[in-house]
Amino acid sequence: MKIYDDEKANFSPSSSYLHKNNYSMHAVSELTSDQKLEITIEEIVSWLDKHKEFYESLDWMSFNYKNLSKFYDSYNHISKINDFFDLEEACFNSFKVYVKNDMTIEMQLLKWLVEHEELHCKLMLLHPNVIDKNDQKFGKINLFTDLNRYFNSEYLKYCIAVENIFDTYYYEKLNHYRIEDEKLKDISPFDDDFDEYISLGFHLKQRNLFVDKINYIPLLGKNTFLHDAPDITMMKNGVNFDTQNFRSNISLNDNNKEDFEVI
Repeated sequence: MKIYDDEKANFSPSSSYLHKNNYSMHAVSELTSDQKLEITIEEIVSWLDKHKEFYESLDWMSFNYKNLSKFYDSYNHISKINDFFDLEEACFNSFKVYVKNDMTIEMQLLKWLVEHEELHCKLMLLHPNVIDKNDQKFGKINLFTDLNRYFNSEYLKYCIAVENIFDTYYYEKLNHYRIEDEKLKDISPFDDDFDEYISLGFHLKQRNLFVDKINYIPLLGKNTFLHDAPDITMMKNGVNFDTQNFRSNISLNDNNKEDFEVI
């Protein structure tokens, strides 16, 4: 168990420490609850905005003090959650492309995976840093350790859906199409081109598979949700997706619901 400097018997608090310590305790108390309480996106963003300046004023010395360290860790984690909130619309748009087109065609699936590789990189820390299996099962995502607050998993519905697609297909396809090249065996995460060399897009190009030149073939069968329906162009319009037509059988929240709504 870590013993912080301000827990030691010989600790002598300065006026600066007292200010920062009191501020940290008050800020964390704004989120702490004796009972399990839901928190909204608006409340989360408001809290982050309110305490951003103080958070940015802290340095590495803050980790030596118990309450300052707790505030810093809380803020840092919650700000990362907010980053995923910001990705939700991009994930909606990518998911829309996925369900709108025939992903049983190999080249179309590869095209989608390559087109959204950057999004995949941004979503890598979603599991398990923010969401675990129990969170998805019950639809409640813990805000941070010991705060006793949660937010509805619906806020990250499409981040979860898109990451599930990548988890299902990306590394399977990467392993299948990976080229064997001696010079690639010596690359390290510190190399400038590391991210490119480990990407699916790079290995497809080495095989002369230029998926960016391919056009999507939409699903237009009478049993698909797009049959006789106008194109979905804006998130705010609202669309009902039928998961029975989501042939990869990926559930948004592991509840196997018959359908879900975009709102």
